[in-house]
Amino acid sequence: MFRNLICAAVCGLALCQGASAAQTGRQQLDAFLGNLSGFQAQFHQRLFDENLRLIEEADGTVDLQRPGRMRWEYRKPLPQIIVADGKRLWIYDPELAQVTVRDQVQSLGATPASLLSSGQPVEQRFDISDLGTRNDGSSWVSLKPKVPDPAFRDIRLGFKNDMLVAMDFSDNLDQTTRLSFHNQSRNPVFADSLFRFKAPAGVDVIENNPK
Repeated sequence: MFRNLICAAVCGLALCQGASAAQTGRQQLDAFLGNLSGFQAQFHQRLFDENLRLIEEADGTVDLQRPGRMRWEYRKPLPQIIVADGKRLWIYDPELAQVTVRDQVQSLGATPASLLSSGQPVEQRFDISDLGTRNDGSSWVSLKPKVPDPAFRDIRLGFKNDMLVAMDFSDNLDQTTRLSFHNQSRNPVFADSLFRFKAPAGVDVIENNPK
């Protein structure tokens, strides 16, 4: 599992100017995705077991350009780079000196990683419901895939002060991944080279395209 498909993910960006902190999570989600062409952010990721005991933590950066291109770069504790170029998904593990190449559409499906990268309306792939407002003032929304995914059950997004500030999702092993985002930039201009991947010399390349 390439970091629990976080690729997910996903996310954490300023909403469009018209969104209000008083809006529901669903309203903010619609406003955010309706005008999203790209984003970049730094993230902190935590993984919990079924008893919500912390298993591991990681930090890194995410860059996304719709439709279909993204780059997740884990920097610590272990480096890993995940690049989607619109057709293929590249997963580079420097510690193993190995790159795995997958078909992007079949690999991501309706996962958290595809939520923001896809240009399709989110309601086509997910059932959406509001989860209300938490004590910290953040508004939350739940998204459950209409077609069951073998890797996860649902995604929960938290919005605050016109920002998507958090993403939680639970997998089918009852583990929970929680992402928080900071230093976000909405709709930046990216160099095309950011979403291309060339395996370094001496690295094993494994083609693993699902049927």
